[in-house]
Amino acid sequence: MALQSSYRTTVVVDGQDLGVFDTFNGGQITRSNTKHRPGGRRTEKLYKGLPRYEGVTVGRTYELARDHDNMVAWLQRISPQDAEVRRQPLDEDGNSFGAAITYKGAIDQIVPGNLDSNSDDRTTLEIQISVESIA
Repeated sequence: MALQSSYRTTVVVDGQDLGVFDTFNGGQITRSNTKHRPGGRRTEKLYKGLPRYEGVTVGRTYELARDHDNMVAWLQRISPQDAEVRRQPLDEDGNSFGAAITYKGAIDQIVPGNLDSNSDDRTTLEIQISVESIA
């Protein structure tokens, strides 16, 4: 049995390793198949569609020393940045187990987190990525 806490999610943007993230959502692969029944009461035929990769969202607590300069640079750039998210299962001792799943694509959105002057809640950073390939 694998727990949600038994994974290490790392992110690389434009070749820069951003380290470990706390949350991972998305990454589904879907396919739209079409069925057609030819005339003469023949058996239905299945026409397989192309795979479609859903986006990935990763998040972690926003730490000024680690994240702020990167955030400013990302928000100032207009062109999409290449991104890679690796989802590595861990064994009971926290060591890598098996092969990681790697999602490659480009950043869609950077969410610097909500702010509230009356709150002591932690601020989070989220990065949404359009996935082009999965390995």
